[in-house]
Amino acid sequence: MSKKPKQSVIPLGAAGWALALAVLPLAAQPVTAQEVQLRAADSLPTGHYIAQSLIEPFMERVSERTGKTEFAYFPAEQLGKAKDLLSLTQTGVTDIGYVGPSYVSDKMPLSAVGQLPEAFATSCEGRWPTGRSPNPVARSTRPNSPRTACVC
Repeated sequence: MSKKPKQSVIPLGAAGWALALAVLPLAAQPVTAQEVQLRAADSLPTGHYIAQSLIEPFMERVSERTGKTEFAYFPAEQLGKAKDLLSLTQTGVTDIGYVGPSYVSDKMPLSAVGQLPEAFATSCEGRWPTGRSPNPVARSTRPNSPRTACVC
């Protein structure tokens, strides 16, 4: 017949309770979001209609809605050439990159569908194959790689 060893129980005295009650409000504090700064880059010249009607309003809207997001904007190939913006985004040099499909057709083959001759009656029809959900451009990329946010 083996005896079980006695377990020692340390009673939580007044000092222990006081410490627990003092630490409890710290655990219940709301977590505040930190400010985030994102880098956005494109190859478009300053004043280009896409930058003025798409990229800049996007950054303003995100900043307004989050209240904690700021953008460092690098237009006109300041961070890299147009053909390199996809890889610059993938490697983290920029967080958001405007990538022209004709520059990355070797990396995202379905992005060039809209450029096929006589495949569509209008240019507007040609852009939708890459912009509809489920997005074939997103499917043509590897996991954790950039995703199409907007097709213009």
